[in-house]
Amino acid sequence: MSYCQGLMEECNKILTQSNGIMNRIIRNESETLHTNLISWFEQSSYEDVKKETEKGFKFKFTIPIKGIPVPFDFGGSDSEEKFNELKGHISRKEVQEMSMSRTVEFLQENISPDIVRAWEQTMARVLTHCSAVFFPDNPGPNDRTDQPDRNDPTGSPVVVKPIYGLQYTMTNEGDLTTIKVYYLPTGANDSYPTVESFRIIGGEVISGQLEVGKVISDEKTITVRQVSNGDAILLIATDKQDLDIHFTTNVLDALFLRVFIHALDITPYSHVYKKELPKGYKIIGGGYNIGFGRGQFGQTSCIPTSSYPSSRNTWTVKFSSKIDENTSDHKQRLYLSLITVYDPHDQWDIKIFNKTVRREDGLTCSPEPDYLLVGGGVELKIIGGEYSSEQLNKEDYRTGLIANFPKDQSTWEIKLNGTDLERLGSWDLTGYCIGIKKNGSIENYVKKQEHSTQVNLTDRIFFPSAGGVEINNSEDRNTYIMTSITALNTNGTPTDTSIPLGWVGFPKMGNTAIDTSVSIIGVRHSDIEVLPMINDPDIPVGGGPMPIR
Repeated sequence: MSYCQGLMEECNKILTQSNGIMNRIIRNESETLHTNLISWFEQSSYEDVKKETEKGFKFKFTIPIKGIPVPFDFGGSDSEEKFNELKGHISRKEVQEMSMSRTVEFLQENISPDIVRAWEQTMARVLTHCSAVFFPDNPGPNDRTDQPDRNDPTGSPVVVKPIYGLQYTMTNEGDLTTIKVYYLPTGANDSYPTVESFRIIGGEVISGQLEVGKVISDEKTITVRQVSNGDAILLIATDKQDLDIHFTTNVLDALFLRVFIHALDITPYSHVYKKELPKGYKIIGGGYNIGFGRGQFGQTSCIPTSSYPSSRNTWTVKFSSKIDENTSDHKQRLYLSLITVYDPHDQWDIKIFNKTVRREDGLTCSPEPDYLLVGGGVELKIIGGEYSSEQLNKEDYRTGLIANFPKDQSTWEIKLNGTDLERLGSWDLTGYCIGIKKNGSIENYVKKQEHSTQVNLTDRIFFPSAGGVEINNSEDRNTYIMTSITALNTNGTPTDTSIPLGWVGFPKMGNTAIDTSVSIIGVRHSDIEVLPMINDPDIPVGGGPMPIR
C-alpha cells in the first residue's frame, strides 16, 4: 500500500465509524469520498436515494459540473428530476472533484462535529501531500515570475497561454504566509465571484478574512499563520470556483516524483526544441535521445549541443549541425525523459543555477552550499552572427557534447568536442545545475559506472533524479553523446512501473570503439512517493528513449 492510499484509508475509516449510510457509500477506502459518492449514485436508483433520505440522510451538496458549482438537494419535491440530472452529468463525465469546502458542508449535514473535525485534520494531510494522486486538477499558486524563454535564436514568437478564473499567489516570511487571491475574467461579460464560505484548518487568520457575500472584484490579501504541528489549509468557496490552499512553514515530509516521456518531431526548419510541462511540476533531471521513431536509434546524423532547463517546467534541446530532411519511411524524433517534483503549492525550493564561460570547451557548475545537486544541463550559444536553421544546415557545426554528467555530489561537468569550435568564431558555454534546498532528511548520492554505457540504481533507498555520460576518448569530428533514463519495469503497481532503474548513455563516434562512463544521481528522503509515469501515447512499448523490461 502506498503512503497516499494509507492516508486516504485513514480518512475514510473516520467516516465509516459513524455507521449508517457512510458504510454503504464508501466502498473503496483508498479513494476519495467524492469518488465513492459519485460511484454510489452511478450504481443506485432513485428508489435507493429515496430510502436513504427517509432514514434521515441528507443528500445536499454543491459539486462542479464542467467547472461551474451546481447545488443538488434530494430532499425537495424535484428530487427525482435532480437525480436524473446528476446521473446524466455522471454518464457524460462532466462531474469534477468536490472541493474540501463543499465536502465539509456535505459532511456537516450528516456527521457529528467531532468526527468532521477529525476527518478534516487527516484530509488536510492528503491535500498537502497527495493532491497529485487524488486531485490532479486542483489549482496551485499562480507563479507570475515563470516567464517563457525569450532567447530563442530561431526568432519564433513567444506564446503566453491565458489563465482565467480564481487564482492566488503565496509567499512566506518568518512564521507568516501571505496569500493574494484575485479573479481573471474570461471576458467583458464575466462577473466576479462572491464568497460563500471562508474557513481555515490548522492555522489562524491574522488579517484579510473574506466575509460571506464579499465580491472578489480586485486582489484580496490574506495573512495567515500555522498554529499546529499538522497541516494547515485555507478553504475559500465562491459561487464560481473554490480554492483549497495549503500553507506551511514546517519541515516537509513528502517528496513527489513523476517521470514524463515525450517525443518531438525533428525537421531541418528548427534547431531549437522545447517541452513545457504542466504547471506545478519542477524539472530536476532531463535525458534526451534521437532516433527514427519506433525505437530505432543511432541512425540520425544531427548532433545535439544543448540540453538544459530553460525554466522550472521547460526543457530545451538545441542543435548546431545540419538536420537532414525526413523521408516517408524515417521520421527523425527527439525523445525526452524528464524527472520532476510535483509541487503545486511551491513548498520545495528548487533552483536552477548556471555558470557561463566564453570560448572554452568545458566547465563545471555547482549549486549554492545549502542546496543539494539533483540535476544539470548544458547550453551552447554561438556569438556574433545570425544563426538561423538555414545557416546552421549550411555550416553544419559538429561540436557535439562529449561530457554532460554529475561529477560528484555537488558538481555537474560538461565538455564539448573541440573539432569544430574554432569555426564558430566566438561562443558562450553555459552549465546548468539544478539544486533542491536542504530540508529535513533529504540527501543525494552519485554512482558512477566506468567503461560502461549503463548504471543502475535499484535499491529503492535512493531514487534516480538525473544522470549523464562522459566519453573518455574523442578524436572524431562526429563524436557526441545522448543520455536518458534506462529501463522501467513492466510488472507491478503503477509506482513500480514508473521508477527508472538507472541511467543509460548513447555515445556515437563514427566506427571507432568508444570508452564511456555513466553516472547517476539518486535522491533519498524519509517519504518519497512516485506518481504514475506520463508518456506520449504514440511512444510504443519497447520504443521511446529507453528499453522497457
